[in-house]
Amino acid sequence: MTARIRISDELYKHLKSLDGTKSKNLDKIVINKKTKPIERKKKRKFPESAVLYPAILGAFKDTNEPKTRKEILEHVDKTLRSTDEVNKYPKWFDNNMSWRSAFSITMDNRIMNLVRSNTLRREDGKIYQNR
Repeated sequence: MTARIRISDELYKHLKSLDGTKSKNLDKIVINKKTKPIERKKKRKFPESAVLYPAILGAFKDTNEPKTRKEILEHVDKTLRSTDEVNKYPKWFDNNMSWRSAFSITMDNRIMNLVRSNTLRREDGKIYQNR
């Protein structure tokens, strides 16, 4: 239950002029109580998209030949294993070539994003790069 108190207009204006809520500002002034904002840093479970998209497009780097999903996943796996991403996200790389693993789901989503943005196109089970 919150207690109600009366304060002067002058104090009200002062509390209102400070950053934050009036109750927290009053706590700071009266009992020198400092509240810290809760910092929640979300830990990433897989590499940044800025790393994944170039790895996908790298499969088409030297050729206009269509690629299968498996060929793209193998290329991305090989590319990322040459970096330190394996050490940063070991769970993400576990069983990465198995069906519906975290790796394959993430890569399927990224490939679909590239298809939707018309960077890649899908025909007859093959994936082509639009040039």
